[in-house]
Amino acid sequence: MMLLKSHLLSVFLASLSFNFDTLYAQTDDELAMMKKMCACASKHNLCNKVCPEIRQALQNKDDEECKDYADQAFGCGGAFSSTEQYKKLCPSLGVPCTTFQNMCACASKHNLCDKKCKALFKIEDPECQAYGVEGICSGFPDKTYVKACPKLNMPCTNSQKMCACANKHKLCGKKCIALFDTDDDECNNYAGKGICGGEFPSDVKYQDHCKTKGVHMKCKKGKCKDKKRWTIKLSYGEEGSCEWVKEDPSERCNDDEGENGKSAMKMCKLSCNTC
Repeated sequence: MMLLKSHLLSVFLASLSFNFDTLYAQTDDELAMMKKMCACASKHNLCNKVCPEIRQALQNKDDEECKDYADQAFGCGGAFSSTEQYKKLCPSLGVPCTTFQNMCACASKHNLCDKKCKALFKIEDPECQAYGVEGICSGFPDKTYVKACPKLNMPCTNSQKMCACANKHKLCGKKCIALFDTDDDECNNYAGKGICGGEFPSDVKYQDHCKTKGVHMKCKKGKCKDKKRWTIKLSYGEEGSCEWVKEDPSERCNDDEGENGKSAMKMCKLSCNTC
């Protein structure tokens, strides 16, 4: 069973129609590290472990390949977080780790995102069908893949994958077409499929649309937001905040300087739509 799982994972990673490698990997070394260590974690059911624990656990396994790689100082705390479990870390790199995450990747591959668990076992794909062990669907969320998979840290639909791209490139405060400006062929490809204005609204920010798709947006630096502590003195002696600006942005989004010499246009970007 262990050998079967290892073989299926290696074949599966190589055959995904959604190229996780180009979506997340930064260098060839990190890509190799990602594939090998996430595959080892998945193979040995170590997805609930963190990097230092996995390195130690592999030393007790009868798997010379994984042990040898773990001995090559692959960088806990560097490319791999020392504190995040692999079931969260590997999907953030684009690689499924748990069985359920692999099922989500299969559902995406075969356009089954609007289906529930058992639909996966009716397709002609031995690698994906192999996850259909008896009783597995009793543990899988009783929802369609499109609803269940984001909570398992795996995108399923193209829109959800675009949200993953926006997370990666810190575009949370931008709109759909912003993916065209990234140096990332895979992400450019989604924007180039005519999805903007169709499946993905062209006039809505990622941070607003992606939450309706069940995707948590993590990019704090790219988030479009108002500065909560910014204020400006008003003519009648009181102070106005970005909430005040929001009430009448056409008049109040201007270059008048408030606290620290900053204007509403610069400090109330969400209210003024200047992200």
